Amino acid sequence: TVEIDFAPTAVGPTSSTLLVEVEGREVTAALSGVGAPPPELSVVPGVAQSGQVVTVRGSGFPTGIGVEVAFERDVTAASVGDDGTFVVSVVVMPNTGNGPTTLRVAGQTDLFADVETTLLVEDVGSRANTAVLGGLGVDVTR
Repeated sequence: TVEIDFAPTAVGPTSSTLLVEVEGREVTAALSGVGAPPPELSVVPGVAQSGQVVTVRGSGFPTGIGVEVAFERDVTAASVGDDGTFVVSVVVMPNTGNGPTTLRVAGQTDLFADVETTLLVEDVGSRANTAVLGGLGVDVTR
């Protein structure tokens, strides 16, 4: 008995043939599967400041595996659920420089390539209008 996982890397239906030589005989088996789009990462909010907690969401990952989300010098472990997703919280540390920065899940051999997303880090003082709730619209202080 041979057990094999067939995970197509191209999106859509794919087929192939397994060829095994056993005691001088060739045995073949048809393989088929549906390739899924590559995994994705997102970060909410997409703009943050030092000390803020952001949420990193992954989707489309192989189920039941462990991944590590790397942000600056920190790494946060996550387990991918049965639906191919995970959610982790990450703190934007005070030494994180302003500007775009990358969050990354390193690829795993034969499963997926590196997956990245970008977070924009900025100073509180660089926001154009920090008093949004005091401006137009309904008064939410009542």
